[in-house]
Amino acid sequence: MKTGFIRAYGSSKYGMGHLFRSLAVANFLKKKGIVVKFLLMTAENAELKDFFKDKPFEIAQTDGEIFPVADFLLYDMPFPDPGFIANFRNSNPIAQITALDYSDSADENITTIINLFDHQRMLAKREKNNKTRFLSGPEFAIIREQFFPLRNLQKNISETIENVLITFGGADPAGNTLKLLENPKWFQNMRVTAIIGVNFTSKKQILEKSRTLPHNFKVIEAVGNIETYMSNADLVICGAGTTLIESMFLGIPTIVIPQTGDEAIFGKFIETQDGCIFANFVENGVKKALNMMKDCEFRKKMSENAMLLVDGKGVGRIIETLKSLERQVLEYEFPVEPVGIDDWNALKR
Repeated sequence: MKTGFIRAYGSSKYGMGHLFRSLAVANFLKKKGIVVKFLLMTAENAELKDFFKDKPFEIAQTDGEIFPVADFLLYDMPFPDPGFIANFRNSNPIAQITALDYSDSADENITTIINLFDHQRMLAKREKNNKTRFLSGPEFAIIREQFFPLRNLQKNISETIENVLITFGGADPAGNTLKLLENPKWFQNMRVTAIIGVNFTSKKQILEKSRTLPHNFKVIEAVGNIETYMSNADLVICGAGTTLIESMFLGIPTIVIPQTGDEAIFGKFIETQDGCIFANFVENGVKKALNMMKDCEFRKKMSENAMLLVDGKGVGRIIETLKSLERQVLEYEFPVEPVGIDDWNALKR
């Protein structure tokens, strides 16, 4: 039986997207009979340890220098850690190491680096690294299992925007939720649901603001069925992270307001592919984006493009990079029939 580790991280500062998408990979591996453990540093914060209390995975602690024997490591962190990778490689010289959205292209200890989008700093020094394979594109996006039954390859786009979902993941470090709620006039004749994540730093201010909002606004705290809220929305407003990817998979027209510099770069890239609208709070950017979304045909085309860009096969493609696993383990079964990769290649051309 194969054994592997996943190193992922989440917090109120960095958001929870890395943890959620790593859990999707872990769930798939577990169903295939592979032992998966999450690696936490001995001094990891209590917030992260609490996250795993109700998760069906064993936690392995390390000091970052000595590691147990493993067949593979999936590294999914918001920042690179060459020292951690090097020490894991020293303990496991033949293990497969796959890193997601890893910005240190010179790290030769990594077997495969997979990026949703190649930022300029990710391209730097790559030409000198002959030991690492580099893959990139939205086709590697990870979708959680609960979203698959809700995907409709012919998404019904309503003539008008009736239901808007505001959701900025588990943390919303930029405070975008509160900024939107401070402008209720932008959402006239729309029902707006705003979801507060478990690690929102502005939770108190949002709840206070909710008491003065018009009747068409509803603010709710962390939910376990975010996919249902998303599938019922005519429009999603979110950051350019996990939520954007999931919204695209469902074909929901989306306005992206970035929370970090990396999100800004990725959000702008998806906009160039007609998969979302990129906006900010400067010069009425969000209001202008909302006005653009009133065009039904515009939203229909965006929905179609988004579903081509994110076809739901990302987990299977990532698992295939862990070459130490038997071939039968790598066969990925989809709950629905996703759009093929050929369609995505055609779109890129």
